[in-house]
Amino acid sequence: MGSAPEYSLVLYADYSYIQSEIHTLCSYMNAGVKLLLFTNSERVRDTNEFLEKGYKQAKLLHIFVNEELDIHKTIQVADGVDLQQVGEISKDYHEFNFDQYRIEHAPLEENIMVKAGAGTGKTTVMIDRILFLFMKGRLDPSEIVMITFTREAARNMYKKLRKELFSRFDLTGAKEYIHWIEKLNSMRIQTIHSFAKSLLKEIGSLRGYGLNVRLRSFTMEKRRWIEEELDTYFQKELESVHGNIETIISPLKMYELIDVIYDFWEKFEQKGFTSNEILKANFGTAASGHEKMNELLETVIKKVEARFTQAKVNENSLSLSDLSREMDHIQEQYGKEAFKKLSSKISYLFVDEFQDSDDIQIRQFVTIQEAFSSKLFVVGDIKQSIYRFRGANHTAFEELTKLLNHRDVKINDQDYYLQKNYRTGKTLLNHAVLAPNSLKLE
Repeated sequence: MGSAPEYSLVLYADYSYIQSEIHTLCSYMNAGVKLLLFTNSERVRDTNEFLEKGYKQAKLLHIFVNEELDIHKTIQVADGVDLQQVGEISKDYHEFNFDQYRIEHAPLEENIMVKAGAGTGKTTVMIDRILFLFMKGRLDPSEIVMITFTREAARNMYKKLRKELFSRFDLTGAKEYIHWIEKLNSMRIQTIHSFAKSLLKEIGSLRGYGLNVRLRSFTMEKRRWIEEELDTYFQKELESVHGNIETIISPLKMYELIDVIYDFWEKFEQKGFTSNEILKANFGTAASGHEKMNELLETVIKKVEARFTQAKVNENSLSLSDLSREMDHIQEQYGKEAFKKLSSKISYLFVDEFQDSDDIQIRQFVTIQEAFSSKLFVVGDIKQSIYRFRGANHTAFEELTKLLNHRDVKINDQDYYLQKNYRTGKTLLNHAVLAPNSLKLE
């Protein structure tokens, strides 16, 4: 056989060759190398040496069989060095996901953009990519940051990665797995807000925040401030107009007006306005008959924004939407030098559900990439977006590519796609094919 692989070995061979090299193949897996066998005999699946140690359960052995093939030559590819060769082999083995393989084995120095639909194995490919970075790139877990958009996704990613490392350690006994398991807590797998908060704790002093900065929603306070400022605003009106506030704002009820102002105020945050920008915003000229409402909105929103800003300073607190805005302000004022003050180097930055990133967050990712010369791995569904209502009229993928190109940083945004859906159960598919009339929508 050829030189020993460090992470994976693709072997295209007939049964007799596999049998002749069985001990070498097992020694590779005993060292933690993932073996992908492509053959033309089902007998390979029943090989005693493979079954005895549970290589398949540890995800170190993957067997693909096509009994219609005549295999006349043996092909080996170590650590994905010849993707074209593996791609040619995969054409005869439809159960093999070549897209996942090529993302997993992409060059260590490449910035990667993966466009993937729901249920196409995004979590699997990210975990496999991280293991590739550990074993092939000898990367320390503390150098990796992974951004998710929910706490549940962050916990799920951590648990799966830990389970994968433990299963390989149980089989191989290799000390390097213990090292990675012990260091796994230093790998930052966080939601975007948790990540922004951790950054702010380290460099927030540039904006006057202490180490114990807290996160608060201020929801109740915001509504109370709006109500109080409305009372103040209407005091003069009530002096000259008979009746009460409800009469003045008719047909709206007081609670409805509070909701309108609250929602209008929130739109500023969603579009990334800083507090200073809100206070200086020009609300423009209202259409005829709506001048009073325009004046009311501008007056009250600027008053409550000022109170909001002061409350956060007094309590050393921030709202969730503030985190990204504050980091953006630091970024604009101090540039990449601010991020160089962070205690841990960020060599690889993973972003899951990237399509939901807003423009401020994308700018942060690009600034971090520049500060540390980090490698980016972003994955998301270009057809689906939950949070892109925040004022952007383009996709997150386009914005990232534009910002990186502006800094002469290349990202592979053409070649990486995940399309095979693993969530559609075979039972459901078979039922639909064999008895299409039995499926009814109620």
